[in-house]
Amino acid sequence: MNPLAMLLALLGSFALLACIAAVYVFVAWRMARRMGERSLLGTWILGSVFLAVLYVLIWSLRREALGVTPSVAYRVKEFGAFFGVSALAFGLATLSVRRRLRRSNDSLKTRGILAGVGAFFGGLGLVFLAVLLSDLFRFF
Repeated sequence: MNPLAMLLALLGSFALLACIAAVYVFVAWRMARRMGERSLLGTWILGSVFLAVLYVLIWSLRREALGVTPSVAYRVKEFGAFFGVSALAFGLATLSVRRRLRRSNDSLKTRGILAGVGAFFGGLGLVFLAVLLSDLFRFF
């Protein structure tokens, strides 16, 4: 595969994740404003389930295009792993929304959305740092 195409695919994936995180932050803010802070728990869980299902669906479609059909048990394990990743990422974004909601009850500005998206990517970074460190410790 061409390195430029790989770079564009990576940037496209990051852009898609940023859009998903921005929509999540907006929806979480609106739900918290309408139904109170306790609704953030529901948006956090539903957002995590949505992203985990999306990951499993994309991975399954890619594998089936290559001729590999994983079992249902393998997909359930994938869902669990992806749910953990998305729960941490959306959890940090939810904490960012909650902090902004407590600080000011005004409308959500662009800075609030960017802070939520940054927190989302911070959560993803924490997961990938943990995976990197566990791989490094296996060698030593």
